[in-house]
Amino acid sequence: MKQLIPLLIILHGFAISMTAQLNEITPDDLIGGDFLGFFMAIEGDDLLVSASRAEVVPGIEGAIYYYTYNGSEWQINQKILPQLSEDGGGFFADGVALSDDWMLTPGRDTNLVESITIYRKNNGLWDRHSKIIGANRDVGFGFGVAIDGNTAVVGSILDEDLNGELSGVAYVYEYVEFEDQWELVQVLSPDGLEAGDFFGSHIYLEGDLLAVAARNDGDKGFQSGAVYLFEKEQGSWVESAKLTPADANDRNYIGYRIDGDGDRLIISGYGTDGEQGATYIYKEETEWIEEARLEPGFLEPGDWFGSSVAIEGDRAIVGARNNFSLQGAVFVFENQNGDWQLEQKIEAPAGLDQARFGAGMVFSKGRMVVSAPFADDIQGRIFALDFNESVSVYEDESNNILSLYPNPTNDHLVLELDGQKVRELEILDVLGSKVTSYNYTGKPIDVSELNSGNYVVKITLDDAS
Repeated sequence: MKQLIPLLIILHGFAISMTAQLNEITPDDLIGGDFLGFFMAIEGDDLLVSASRAEVVPGIEGAIYYYTYNGSEWQINQKILPQLSEDGGGFFADGVALSDDWMLTPGRDTNLVESITIYRKNNGLWDRHSKIIGANRDVGFGFGVAIDGNTAVVGSILDEDLNGELSGVAYVYEYVEFEDQWELVQVLSPDGLEAGDFFGSHIYLEGDLLAVAARNDGDKGFQSGAVYLFEKEQGSWVESAKLTPADANDRNYIGYRIDGDGDRLIISGYGTDGEQGATYIYKEETEWIEEARLEPGFLEPGDWFGSSVAIEGDRAIVGARNNFSLQGAVFVFENQNGDWQLEQKIEAPAGLDQARFGAGMVFSKGRMVVSAPFADDIQGRIFALDFNESVSVYEDESNNILSLYPNPTNDHLVLELDGQKVRELEILDVLGSKVTSYNYTGKPIDVSELNSGNYVVKITLDDAS
């Protein structure tokens, strides 16, 4: 894993601000009420964005935009619409999941029959492959979905469990190549569930690890919520742990959102502390332990901190869609030797009043996409940010502009200062001791030999200031 080196710049007389470099990538064919971006999925250079209420024809709604990253920006490659001859009326694209050459999306028709439509990538575009119909009507089949390789998991939150309780189940499907079809191989239903637990409300799947939320589970109080972990053993999924934060209580809805990377999971519960919201990081050692409760420090009841979550390497990102009078915000945290610290708060762009910026968010390869699905009378807007190119901007009293990027950096640091010439750049530790220095020539500075951590940058200009 590459190191991340966050930089702190201390300059007398300079006003400091972080430029998040949000770039809007909203499609230009929205017509209003589309609800763009509440459901998204990302993997590498592929991005799927649902517009679950976009009207296709009268009586049927939903579309999915397929983006690819071309090395510098996200571009729309395809707009995926329901197949009217087969789908009839109802709703399409009420969620989305993506993995390699497969993607799936849930929907339901006007008769409340719920289904999953599966697509396969062919020559860079998505072709409809098959459709799975839920066994029962109107039980939330597809409320939570996940796919990894040739395995797909579908939550059905009001379905009967193995004991006849309406607690929810999770259906596991596998693709059988020689038959070219997806087959049901297992129905997951942990012991101890009760009616209304909403098992299957959110799902995370990667390799041999499966996490299934029951956001209304009552283990720590009424609707406190929990996440059940399963591991694959001899071809079957076996329950291995149940995660419930130590401080969980009534109406926390733990498991509202889940993401993971390697040996870590990030789990949120928007209802905690009067819907202020909370988000937890778990780490697998000999067992899964609660490593951190993320604390931005300035939340209010109703903020819904944990509206969206993502984790990759030593960076965790959490959306709070109701922050600042429903405008919304995204909080970025960095792991420093096991201590998760707030790195920055990214506020909604100007003009997004009550847009719920951060209601949807995905993150992969250092690139984040954030949605504001309530923007423009619920039409929705989406924004991209590449942390590999984030810029720190500083302005002095003479309006000279200093830019440092990327920040945090992995290996090279670029410095730009309008109106002044730089003689020397020094790197100090957070206590002010000199670590190293560079004669600045205008070229990117190689800082790859520095250990991961926080540093202070000291800049000396040609006039010795």
